Amino acid sequence: MKEGNQRERGERFEYESEQDDQLVRLAKEGDRSAFGELVRRHRDEMFGYARSITKERFAAEDVVQDALLRAFTRLGSLADTSRFAPWIQRIVRNQAYNRISRGPSVKESSFSELADRSQAGREAADWGNLDYILGRVAARYNQPDQTGSDPAQQLVRREIFETMTTILLCLSKKERQVFESFLFEQLSPAEIGRMFRLSTANVYQILSRSRKKLAQEHIRVVVDQYIRSRKEMGVMKVKVLRKPEVLKSPATWTTAAAAICGLLEYTDKPLKLSMVMGLTGFAFRINIVRETVGIAGPTMFDFGPVISRSLEAVGYRASYVSDQSRPLTADANFQLMDEEEKTAEARLKRQLSDLMPRALDFVHHSVDSGDPVMVWDLFFPEFALIYGYDDENRQFIAGDCSTVYGNDTVPYDHLSRGTLGMLFVLSVQSSVRMDNRIMLRNTIETALRHYREQEHYAEQCMNGLAGYDVWIDALQGGRVEPISNSYNVFLISDARRYAAQFFEEVGGGALGGFIGSESVAEMARVAASLYSCMREPFDRLCSMFPFLVDISVRGGDPNEPAAAEDAVRLLRSIKELEHQAVQVLDSMYAIMQEAPTAYT
Repeated sequence: MKEGNQRERGERFEYESEQDDQLVRLAKEGDRSAFGELVRRHRDEMFGYARSITKERFAAEDVVQDALLRAFTRLGSLADTSRFAPWIQRIVRNQAYNRISRGPSVKESSFSELADRSQAGREAADWGNLDYILGRVAARYNQPDQTGSDPAQQLVRREIFETMTTILLCLSKKERQVFESFLFEQLSPAEIGRMFRLSTANVYQILSRSRKKLAQEHIRVVVDQYIRSRKEMGVMKVKVLRKPEVLKSPATWTTAAAAICGLLEYTDKPLKLSMVMGLTGFAFRINIVRETVGIAGPTMFDFGPVISRSLEAVGYRASYVSDQSRPLTADANFQLMDEEEKTAEARLKRQLSDLMPRALDFVHHSVDSGDPVMVWDLFFPEFALIYGYDDENRQFIAGDCSTVYGNDTVPYDHLSRGTLGMLFVLSVQSSVRMDNRIMLRNTIETALRHYREQEHYAEQCMNGLAGYDVWIDALQGGRVEPISNSYNVFLISDARRYAAQFFEEVGGGALGGFIGSESVAEMARVAASLYSCMREPFDRLCSMFPFLVDISVRGGDPNEPAAAEDAVRLLRSIKELEHQAVQVLDSMYAIMQEAPTAYT
């Protein structure tokens, strides 16, 4: 018999002569062996009772496992130590009936199987659900050891248990009492209120607060364990890629396109920023928030699908981790936030995303593979690039893709704790074979679709040509937020400058030749001229509504009647030029649909 089993057997014999009440007292003092003896004595009875209710072996086993977890963590509430048997029986009964109320049961996978799937990136478990976490902890910790004294299995069991106990310790005494009464003993808020002399409303408030704290603590613990596992595997290191050229001199207000340009620097087909802006369609975007022309308009789109399609347009597939399940807040304005809200301390008070552990692993894997990672809201609500990491100091090496913050190291736990509380990381995964004619055709198709079709956030925004009408309506109604208006002016002006440059390069043969290319090149030069003509009215709008100046004058006064009238006139002239450009794109697209691929 191995030494570990001898010790376990010796402890069992030591407690066999003790009565239940003495074992309960010892267990309350933290003696796990005493609790183990209680489990050994009562497990068969618990299982039989659970099976008589659930009528299923697997369901009964899960009930017992969950009941044991609840008993262990709630043992301190058992005032009469001689009544352990009826007390644990009540917990089993509550768990069994709760199991039945959830519907037909199925055999669940073991915790180790679920962990393996999670590490493989599959959505096998709801780790954001606290009930699920605790239930699985109970299932794995209390399973009979089928592996003898396997050190690996023992380590897994210990780490699982330590995770559970660490999570619960984040609660105050009162929070823990209320939470455990609700979750472990299945008491109603009204019953808990009577027990602790609290109103039902107070119980709900404590439960809500406790669940949020526990969820955050769970994420923090998982991240700590992730870093510890890297250390134990000997892969703790500092890994820094070459700094992306696009970060050395940010040249566009469209940080999504700048980040894509940075990603492509590490591939075998890097592209100039003007080609990225054009081919991805960002040179033609306009997305205006109704009523206020909000600052979030340009970034109110589904990041994952849109940016993935943008990369596909230039011949690459992407992978991403995102918790963007709702539109960005239309009135969220970083420029108007109090300075204390922008500090590192303020970030640390915001909630971590449930996907934080997965995102951290994603960043490590991508950088280790030699690819930077595109990330949202790492410095402030724009896109940035992570191109390195330092495990020992838990820092990313990253750069902001705008002209505001430059480059810096950022703590791991700042990820997902930005102003808008959203996580998004993306990297290039593989290349797609695509000829230049198809790339250009797809670009024109994307631009036309954006100009004419309303995208996802229809209620808050209007995109394309119709966006100008929403913008004009807001100016005429005197409802415009000045800094947001100014930001939109500068960003769209910059985008159209790149649209002109893109079509100039296409007209000059930047994408090579194919049958019909002479006609397409001629139309591209016409489109370039139309986009170039937008520069003068946009320059006047930029002068009227300055952005990169002192906050006291930033944004100008778009709601002043004379200024609004001038702005409306200029926007109408821009819209007319854009309408003509769309007609040219229609003609280009028709030719490219007919022309077969035949490169010279």
